[in-house]
Amino acid sequence: MLRAVPDRGIGFGALRHLHGADLADPAQISFNYLGRYGAESDPDVFAGMLPVDGDHAPDEDRPYLLDVVSRVQDGSLHVDLYYSGAVHGHAHMRALAERYRDALAEAVAYCLTDGTGGRTPSDFPLVAWDQATVDRVVGTGRGIADVRPLSPMQQGMLFHSLEAAGDAAYVEQMSFVLEGVHDLDRLAAAWQEAVNASDALRVSICWESVDEPVALLHHRVDVPIDRADWSGLDEEQRAAALDERRAADRAGISLDAAPLLRMSLADLGAGRAQVVLTFHHLLLDGWSTPLLLEDVFTRYAGGRPEVRRPYRDYLEWLGSRDTGAGLDHWRTVLAGFDTPVPLPTDRPVTPEHQPWATRHLQVELPGTLPTDVAAFARRHRLTVNAVIQGAWALLLSACSGRNDIVFGATTSGRPAD
Repeated sequence: MLRAVPDRGIGFGALRHLHGADLADPAQISFNYLGRYGAESDPDVFAGMLPVDGDHAPDEDRPYLLDVVSRVQDGSLHVDLYYSGAVHGHAHMRALAERYRDALAEAVAYCLTDGTGGRTPSDFPLVAWDQATVDRVVGTGRGIADVRPLSPMQQGMLFHSLEAAGDAAYVEQMSFVLEGVHDLDRLAAAWQEAVNASDALRVSICWESVDEPVALLHHRVDVPIDRADWSGLDEEQRAAALDERRAADRAGISLDAAPLLRMSLADLGAGRAQVVLTFHHLLLDGWSTPLLLEDVFTRYAGGRPEVRRPYRDYLEWLGSRDTGAGLDHWRTVLAGFDTPVPLPTDRPVTPEHQPWATRHLQVELPGTLPTDVAAFARRHRLTVNAVIQGAWALLLSACSGRNDIVFGATTSGRPAD
């Protein structure tokens, strides 16, 4: 019922004061929840939020008999009670605060006992679940902060990952050496904090017993971090240990177990550390990985990382899009195309053919062709990429005997909105 109130009831005061709505008389107690703050929060920020001594004239009437101001800071609930000394005595208010504390402790103790608790569909507004699905998938919901749909790109990656069970095509891995690392414990803690600070990274994927696959957002995850000391190894031994570590980490990613990433740190001595970051492509891409690294390095250096918008905002935006209009547009554009453009082959394609590259071929462009292409593009106000794609379309036309060509191109560009 509470979640059914529009915008969490923010319009109550506006209706009462601006439109003369016949609402309840002003309450005698004001509750103000300031939100959740982490270890990096500035303690001075609360100075501008909480009532302070001297902010009211001594003879001024308080709008409320009691102001109850609370916040969650570093995992603990803080509650402050503000009152008028002309109405309530200090001992009386201390007794009230203690009773309030005891009532909260009793409520928490009850919620933590076996068999209590539970979630409702209103807890997870981004997915269309009924109560039976909620009970079946999340149970009491302990440890689960939210249930979210997958983006279309994530759905595609999940499909391919499940279709080719055991294949690691979407398991990404990066390996590098960090200089100036003198405290691996602090570096490991920085990784842990950075992952838990992002609602895009604390997820596991659920696709069984549900109509559509979803991401289960966990309140907190423990990042698997393997620690090793390679300072006594020579270069050949380090290379062998690195190959072994990378293979083990790639095999350690499971889509239904959070988090979908793992970390390996090896001390190389002299302030150098070998880092291996392994993650499923569902979590990170070429745009977001550098942001995660920036957050980690900032935390390690004792700085305050940039506060980023939650990934949930993007999912809400995505859910508001008119996908029907988009589908109609592309059905119109692609009307008449029902088969892929055939590519020539010099041997029969077997059913076991794997649809990804097994090696790269480098071809040296002859003569002045590289500069000629660039000059042609400038002359016709095109990008080099557009020229290359035009040449590719002409090649496909020549190979297939078709004049109308459709092909796809991957881009990492994103609109400003």
